[in-house]
Amino acid sequence: MFNWLRELYEIRRERNICSTCEVLRIELDKERREKERLLNHILSPKEEILPTPNEAPSPVFAAKRPWRALQRELEERDRIQHQQVLREFQDKVDPKPVDSSAIEELEKKLGIS
Repeated sequence: MFNWLRELYEIRRERNICSTCEVLRIELDKERREKERLLNHILSPKEEILPTPNEAPSPVFAAKRPWRALQRELEERDRIQHQQVLREFQDKVDPKPVDSSAIEELEKKLGIS
């Protein structure tokens, strides 16, 4: 039994490591060092402090408005546009009244009584 214990002790002391295991251990050490460096970089205090703006921050997302309020606003805008289009159309269809003296002068030139 003591021989078995001695062999076990010798096996643990020798540490026969295969080349694949050694490569994996080296890669793991590299990854750990890189993560440590990145973590230190992120957590280290920055020398450059950005100035804070004087104005209050605006919300990233637009505030929700009820559909009925939005619908009323859209309908009002459509009514105003419709009235503008009607006014432009009326100006084109119904010409402004012509001065009667200008009509009389034109009739005299043409010889119409």
